Amino acid sequence: MVVFGHTLKGKIASGSFGMGVYNFIYIFHMPLFIFISGRFSQKRKNKRFFFNILRLLETYIVFQIILTLLKAFVNHKSIVLTNFFFTPEWAMWYLPALVFWRLLLHIIPDNILELHAKQLTIISFIIGIGGGFIPFDTYFTSHHTLASLPFFMMGYYSYRVNIREKLSHVPSWTAWCSLTILLLLCVLWFNGKFYYILTCGYSYFHHPIYGVAGNMIGRIIVYALAIFISLMLMRIVPASTKMAKWGSVTMIIYVFHPPLLIIINCLLKVFSISCSLPLSFIISIVITIFLVCISRYKFINIMVNPVTYWKSRIL
Repeated sequence: MVVFGHTLKGKIASGSFGMGVYNFIYIFHMPLFIFISGRFSQKRKNKRFFFNILRLLETYIVFQIILTLLKAFVNHKSIVLTNFFFTPEWAMWYLPALVFWRLLLHIIPDNILELHAKQLTIISFIIGIGGGFIPFDTYFTSHHTLASLPFFMMGYYSYRVNIREKLSHVPSWTAWCSLTILLLLCVLWFNGKFYYILTCGYSYFHHPIYGVAGNMIGRIIVYALAIFISLMLMRIVPASTKMAKWGSVTMIIYVFHPPLLIIINCLLKVFSISCSLPLSFIISIVITIFLVCISRYKFINIMVNPVTYWKSRIL
């Protein structure tokens, strides 16, 4: 869904069926992805923790360079290095955000982190909602980072609850009907350009059309819908070994799909091919399968963490 959402970005007209689908996907695709990231994040007090943090930053720098060079080449523009490290390219905001969230877990004392799960989750929602009042976007797309914190914290604490067991009491037809109704509402009514609200990545002052109060209410509604849709998807998507395999290479899929999409979009433009909704879906599936298949090769992992690899070889 993350790849599909990014494939659709900038290609769908406002008021169209495709824009409704796009908005529906953007309600939950990153919240669910971040929830899963929180689920697999652990608090460790050892050198391995900081080693993994450095690996994430290494991956971030590598793909910042790749995306910067690609965009400069495709757009025939000079390379701009101003705030290169502090201004993530496109989807790369997730990597420094993940570093921030995991460092936050490390900083919070164990007794508070483990004994006050509800309070910390509520505080994360207050931070996520309150962060929209920051009138400017600071380094590392801080609005995205703060707004997405609740999903990471919910994911981190989700190990305490057997979510699938609880969701098993919800009839599958209820989940299907709920998702279908929400999709239809997006297609028929919520089919305008609401990107600023859906991504929760901007200040409430950034889009004056809805006003500060309207943007804040919009974020709260997006929170509620993202949680509901994610739960319904968990109900209808079976837990399988194949899905687990795809999940094990999510980082490779995430960091490699933006440069691939830039190249594909460039080719589509050269050959004057309009990227429709069906074609976008096919492209996203092909990219995902391709990245899953090549993830087994050593050179892919070397590209993700080249310094770590060569350092281990030399030492």
